[in-house]
Amino acid sequence: MLVAARTGLPDTTATFAPAIATQAERERATQPVAHVGLSSRERDVLAELARGATYADIAATLVVSENTVKTHVSNLYAKLSVSRRSEALAVARTQHLL
Repeated sequence: MLVAARTGLPDTTATFAPAIATQAERERATQPVAHVGLSSRERDVLAELARGATYADIAATLVVSENTVKTHVSNLYAKLSVSRRSEALAVARTQHLL
């Protein structure tokens, strides 16, 4: 506003009432993360993690090596910006990925 007053130009900065900003944040937090881009295998691994399966269990179920499961989990954690299973599951539930 001060810039507008000094320059005589209109103030083009948009501001939102706190209630509107808070509502937008809540809506964004509950919408699916479309940009996460989980592969079908990562979604399979996520579902198994939610079931409480160990890496060995997941490997047997998906007929892959345990190292492959670890790679999928690592990629999954990176895409969800988490570092633990509990965090991944919390984010996945919030984002309707499970």
